[in-house]
Amino acid sequence: MLRDTITAWCESGFNLVRASTALHIHRNTVVYRMNKIEQITGRPLRDHRSAMALYLACLADRLGHGIGPTGG
Repeated sequence: MLRDTITAWCESGFNLVRASTALHIHRNTVVYRMNKIEQITGRPLRDHRSAMALYLACLADRLGHGIGPTGG
């Protein structure tokens, strides 16, 4: 859920309303989840470098699922 939130927020151009629309949730829920992400990571999402690092980590995790030690 938090990975989907950071992904949607970044892919929505860091726009809360567009991210909430993409996730089909209320804008305040996106704010709540982003605060939760900041608490867990200890990094402010207003720092775009932190946000992009988390976004890339989420994409890498999504791409890595299903690939075992033998490559597939």
